[in-house]
Amino acid sequence: MQQQLKLFANSRIIIAFFIPAFSIGATYTVYTYLTPILQDVMAVPAQYISLVFLLYGVVSIFSTFIGGKLAARNGISKLRFVFLAQALILASLYLSSHSLVTGLITISLIALLVYTMNSTMQLYFIDLADRHSPTARDLASSLTPVSVNVGIALGSTLGGFVTTSSRLIDVSWSGGLVAIAAGVLAGISYRLDHNNSQSCSDSAGENC
Repeated sequence: MQQQLKLFANSRIIIAFFIPAFSIGATYTVYTYLTPILQDVMAVPAQYISLVFLLYGVVSIFSTFIGGKLAARNGISKLRFVFLAQALILASLYLSSHSLVTGLITISLIALLVYTMNSTMQLYFIDLADRHSPTARDLASSLTPVSVNVGIALGSTLGGFVTTSSRLIDVSWSGGLVAIAAGVLAGISYRLDHNNSQSCSDSAGENC
């Protein structure tokens, strides 16, 4: 157990842990309150709300597929751009929600990006454990779902704060800000990996 818990003493693991947490948190800042947004902002009739959620679920399947393709192509180097796109899409709901068509398109794009980081982060946690704490590899492989659940709680809480202290649609740009935070952490992780690779190259692979 002591060897396993050493994993959490590594700053690289802590940074990586909050990448999926912030990404999912950004989405759930909006998703948690999607029903009142659909009803009160976009004027979707109540009997069609379930169809919108069905659309969201179908599109999110493709998000997982894209995430697998991303992970196979050095996904951690691309996630910062994915999160920037996520931030823009979430924030754009502030304007697109004034039209039913553009609002539904934006919601579909939110679903398309929601799980793109899963496969990359799963592999990334295992890779970090292999490099810094090999005995905790199994624990590292479980960090993605834990981080996602933390993100859901954070996003729902932030959304609740926004909806009680401001306008309902303000959850859009609030979620966008959280996605930017995920992008910053992804950029930091990529930069640290890049610097480590350069250091390994300069030292002919010693201690890498």
